Amino acid sequence: MSKSSNNVQWVYDTYRRFLQMFGCFVMDVPMKRYEVALNALLERKGLKNEDHMNLSDLIELVMVFKSIVDVPDDPWVQLGMAISKMMECWWSESAVKFRELHNIREDLSSAVVIQSMVYVRESGLSIRDKLLGSGMSGSHGATTGYLAFNSQQVEQQFEESKPSILYQKHALLDEMLDYSKINGLITSKGGSSSDLASIVRGLGKEIVLSALDIVCDEEKKELRQKSGDVFVKEGELITIDGATGLVYAGDLPLKRLFLNHDLRILLEWADRYKIMGVLADASTLDDAKLAFDGNPDGIGLCRLDVLIRRKSCVHEIRRLLLCDSEEQKRDCVGNLTAALQSEILDLFKVTGSGVVNFSILESSLGTFFPHFFSDDYESAVGRVAAEAKIDVVSCSEKIRKWSDTNPLLGFRGSRVAIAEPLLLQAQVMAIFGAVAEAEELDIHVESTMLVPMVVGSHEASFVIDALVHHKKSFCCAKGLTVESLHVDFGVMISTPRACLHAHKIAKCDHLSTICFDLETLTQLVLGISENDCSSYMELYLREHLLGSNPFETLESNSVGSMLCLAVMKIREANTSIRMGAIGPQCNDPKSIDFFHKERLDFISCLAVNVPAAKVAAAQSRIREFNGKDKFLSDSAFFI
Repeated sequence: MSKSSNNVQWVYDTYRRFLQMFGCFVMDVPMKRYEVALNALLERKGLKNEDHMNLSDLIELVMVFKSIVDVPDDPWVQLGMAISKMMECWWSESAVKFRELHNIREDLSSAVVIQSMVYVRESGLSIRDKLLGSGMSGSHGATTGYLAFNSQQVEQQFEESKPSILYQKHALLDEMLDYSKINGLITSKGGSSSDLASIVRGLGKEIVLSALDIVCDEEKKELRQKSGDVFVKEGELITIDGATGLVYAGDLPLKRLFLNHDLRILLEWADRYKIMGVLADASTLDDAKLAFDGNPDGIGLCRLDVLIRRKSCVHEIRRLLLCDSEEQKRDCVGNLTAALQSEILDLFKVTGSGVVNFSILESSLGTFFPHFFSDDYESAVGRVAAEAKIDVVSCSEKIRKWSDTNPLLGFRGSRVAIAEPLLLQAQVMAIFGAVAEAEELDIHVESTMLVPMVVGSHEASFVIDALVHHKKSFCCAKGLTVESLHVDFGVMISTPRACLHAHKIAKCDHLSTICFDLETLTQLVLGISENDCSSYMELYLREHLLGSNPFETLESNSVGSMLCLAVMKIREANTSIRMGAIGPQCNDPKSIDFFHKERLDFISCLAVNVPAAKVAAAQSRIREFNGKDKFLSDSAFFI
């Protein structure tokens, strides 16, 4: 280590830390003995703290630590002792409490993971030294960029070819900001189901949400630890890990993970046993490439609103909603259709032949306009009016028409299809055109359009009839038969009312698929806003008021019961309907087991989680073979 690092002092510092850790956690030496020895040396040498020790001080401390307990020098002996100690920990008080909290059976075995460690203290700076704070996980990877607090800073850094990490207090879309120009996002409030999180995640960006222990100083334009001296100023480098919710000061090294040969064999076994389709969420080319590295059964959710943001089609949507001229509206529809069709075709070139499901009209219309409670609302309206070439008063009145205070329950999905049919036309014609064009390139796509927020059969029939009409019009114009264009139609069940009326919805003509939108359904069944629950969710879990976070693991006694009721009603009404589920719960093994038992046809999970979801689906099937009806919380794969 001394030769490879060229830093003997760092090696001795690392060794004394190892002696202390091994003595305490493997050989049961009280931590107090090491602390007393360290403090005695510091006092004798007249040093303020351990960071001021030189090489001779560290060598002396190592000898003192070695005298406390005889730690073996042989690394294989050390490893054997550490493994044995970890196995003994299965019956420790904390482990027993952990199993009780997470409903893990005591008759399951423990496992020990052995891995090499990356040393980062050579520079005198550890990961812990750089930790700025933490929040909720919002994505599946990590990224580094330069801190920005507003759209102007993002634009400036983009022009300088410097990637940005944007900080926002609220999880609200800034209609003047192009989110495709950032690398990542940090918010102090909001959950993963917000429009902002869904769109930014769909753009392939990393997100940390509800970072409550990070303080934003607006005057100094900096983020800092709530209790500590780590801070990052605007324009300085910052690193976020969307998978863990951790935020670090500075530039941390990142590594792209790939599936190795052994894991690919495991996935082949999983494909052999599972009976439920495991599809991937992918609204960008990068997500599609990542997803197909894990060989999913198709794309289960491509959000067209994400493609709209990527192609900067927001301008056309605003014009469509604000202008009065039918000619101008038709022009907007044509421009929007052409831009989306090109983007969708590029996606098909990555996915190849297979299943691709699209959610249409997903975003609330209010997210395309300034928020009326924002600080610069009037100036933002002025910019939108100038962009649309209409007067400010008229623009403000029309914005109020489309605005909503709760985007989750606002102007989106079926409501947009009914209130602004031209926007529906633009999106579906883009899909039809891309599917037809892909067919000419020998890419055979089986696509389903999913309409969100359908609450009853009349609403479903109205929208499905409109989709069928557009399909017939497209095929007639292109000289195709309706049967040759492989695009089906489905709806998303997002509300308790839709679950209760699922049998009526299932009887709608031309309906092929019903998909459960678990994010929205969970919020409406439990009466919990994911955007606002971070402040009390930890308390509810600690006090056992909830068994688990319902936005991570399906709450089976409520949301699960509602889903079961709907599934039963659908099967009784129409056995040909395909049923699936989307939402963060589709990444959770326990929830996947629930969906398997309900015999859903498919689930759609994050692209990076496809391998794990496949294994979980296969485990669920194998447990049935073995006659086991309880969920196993370990990660063993039974063949």
